[in-house]
Amino acid sequence: MPEVLPRSCQDKCGNVTIPFPFGIGKDCYLDEKFKVECNKSSNSASSSVSINGYECNKISEEGYVTMNEKVFPACYNKSGYGALAYGWSVATPYSLSPLRNKFVAIGCDIYAYILGDDDGLPAPTGCASFCNDDNDDLSLSNRTSTGRGYCETALSRTRKPFGVNVTIYSVNTFTRIWTEKPCSFAFPVDREFFQFEQFKRISNSSDWDNGGHINIPMVYDWAIGNISCREASKSNDYLCGRNAECRDANEGGYNCYCQQGYQGNPYLSNGCQVYNPVFKRISSIKNWNVPREGPLKDHK
Repeated sequence: MPEVLPRSCQDKCGNVTIPFPFGIGKDCYLDEKFKVECNKSSNSASSSVSINGYECNKISEEGYVTMNEKVFPACYNKSGYGALAYGWSVATPYSLSPLRNKFVAIGCDIYAYILGDDDGLPAPTGCASFCNDDNDDLSLSNRTSTGRGYCETALSRTRKPFGVNVTIYSVNTFTRIWTEKPCSFAFPVDREFFQFEQFKRISNSSDWDNGGHINIPMVYDWAIGNISCREASKSNDYLCGRNAECRDANEGGYNCYCQQGYQGNPYLSNGCQVYNPVFKRISSIKNWNVPREGPLKDHK
């Protein structure tokens, strides 16, 4: 494990912090799986980060990254059959996070579900969404009435799937609502994401000509290697530094965390440093003055 990184290694790209084992440039990342590209524009604040070609919004030392994924609609016409399936692969060491994502379906009279293509998900996770009138899709902005134009559910906790498949089925084959609301969506998404109003504005398939799509954030877990902490600690490639602890990842491999009372990067040899919140508060006070009645004198 590195003691320190070369000075040439940049720790930020735009608004995204780049912690080791991720990195930009030679000798700044663990291996190609953690290589980050910083696509700079004329305004550094608008620079974009990509990993393996996917736009990335956040990289966390706690074992997850947030990436933008393209979401395409299932749009139907009067003769539409009423089913759509699509999927994508997940490259090691990343896996769709079952704890940091939720599964969402948007549309009228549909049932949608998600599962792994290698049985990584033990059973389909899904939900149903129905519409009785044009006001039902208001639940996109007030999701207390899930199931009316919008539904969401938690993802099953699983071992690591190599791919993800999403399927949307039409209930009643859109015979009642295809003219007003022909497009439906289903996707896993960051559980903190709530900006679904943008989907409400899509009214017909012509809005999606020429490969139209919407980008939404999905969270992926990552881990080091594919062996347990116990095995890794005996290896010369073990990455947890001083004052760091190792935890087995749910999908295989391991992650490092600074011990209680320390903070920093646990993947660097001396990355975890003592954390004293009291000292931090005191040192941040400006114009620190101690009132005195007179000059200090030595007392014998």
